[in-house]
Amino acid sequence: MKNAADRLSRNQPSRNPRSGKIRFYAETAVWCAVVLALAVSVTMFAYRLPWRADLTGQRIFTLSESSREILGDLASPVKIGAVYPAGNVNPMLQSLLGEYASASEMVEIRFIDAEDDPSSLAAYDIGDVRAVRNGMVIVNANGRYRVLDERDMFVSGPEGSRFFGERVITGAIRYVASRELPKVYFVAGHGEGDSGSVFAQAARLISDSGCETGELVLLEHESVPDDAAILVFASPLDDLTEMEAGILIKYLEGGGAMLILADPILGNSGDMPLLSAITGIYGIALVNNLVIEPDSSHRMSSNKAYLIPRYAEHDITAQLAADKKLVILPLCRGVSVTEDLSSDVERKALLFSSDSSFARMDTRLASDTIAPSDVTGPVPLAYAATKASSTPGGKKSRVVVIGDSDFAAKDNIAVQANSDLLVNAVNWLLGDREGELAAGKTINSDVMMIRGRDFIRLTVICCAALPLFFFVCAWVVRRRGKNR
Repeated sequence: MKNAADRLSRNQPSRNPRSGKIRFYAETAVWCAVVLALAVSVTMFAYRLPWRADLTGQRIFTLSESSREILGDLASPVKIGAVYPAGNVNPMLQSLLGEYASASEMVEIRFIDAEDDPSSLAAYDIGDVRAVRNGMVIVNANGRYRVLDERDMFVSGPEGSRFFGERVITGAIRYVASRELPKVYFVAGHGEGDSGSVFAQAARLISDSGCETGELVLLEHESVPDDAAILVFASPLDDLTEMEAGILIKYLEGGGAMLILADPILGNSGDMPLLSAITGIYGIALVNNLVIEPDSSHRMSSNKAYLIPRYAEHDITAQLAADKKLVILPLCRGVSVTEDLSSDVERKALLFSSDSSFARMDTRLASDTIAPSDVTGPVPLAYAATKASSTPGGKKSRVVVIGDSDFAAKDNIAVQANSDLLVNAVNWLLGDREGELAAGKTINSDVMMIRGRDFIRLTVICCAALPLFFFVCAWVVRRRGKNR
């Protein structure tokens, strides 16, 4: 029996320990390659799925609900061409444009290398733009166009670098895709700020909200143009003529709308009786003064004339208050009211200074302490009013008076929520029209904030899906090893 067992063992081939190790290493390498190939395949498959997760703190690459509503209402195709050298596209802009293409089939995105393929620009109307440079974005639809610049989308300030990509692009889409564009005229001829320089950015924001803008000299017309939806008086220094006052009264009686940004006029009386008479129809008086704010929590830095106002309850300010956004008003006058308010006029305050503030009634005084002639706070800084039409079924006229224009000037329009205040006022004057501009979003690459559903998804992937995947792979390898 023992001899037979010895003969059997001698007839079996002996196992070489070295060859066993080689086989183990080879199988391990093969399985590692299989797992790696499978992981790459799953990643590529996931990349092609429409689902995306924006893990940036302020959702830089996520379109707002207002942008999606505008894209959902598109009735004609919108072409967007981004001019960049091949392989050198701004990654933030590229990702954002991809969101527009994913959100609507009506949006066509194309990246154009102007040097290697200049003929591609022929499909995009660029109007009187003579030079095309890298970083430009061209938006076309319905025979209209907008030429955007990448530099306008990135703004650096005290709050850090902010990305206004969605605001600029959505505004351009809204402009080119709108069927009818209400006309907003900046009135000139009374020392107002130039809409082509001082208020150029304000005019652009109004245009981005779906309006056309232009300049109007009232003295050159016998009446307000029929296409005028809003007249803007941006920092008038001189009063109206009697003829102009008559033109404006007739315009308002027909359901017109006016936005008056009336700065304090320092060093003189600053009286404008005719313009004040027109606002007086709505129970609002334009009295020259300068509001001074001793309360450091309601002013900007140490300057007592740079106000951070409180919000009153109104449609124009409701969302700003809910989002806890701040408005900065440099050199602001208080807006007074009249007691004899007509029954067909509805007047509401928009902004107030603090209780410790006061209105300097003699602007020639240089002191920042209260004087006997001053009016103690809180001081109203802005009002909105409507007046019913005398014609049955006629359109209400609307007026907004803000005691400051500097908040909308080129150096201040991008500060805090100043642009939101301007656009909200314009939309209200147009008749409670919906459509706020997307806010700028702070860029911070050092912090990644994950909340809500994104946190749950990432937790499931990291703590369940990936460990389970590698556990299964290890179990298969172990089972194969045992079977052998």
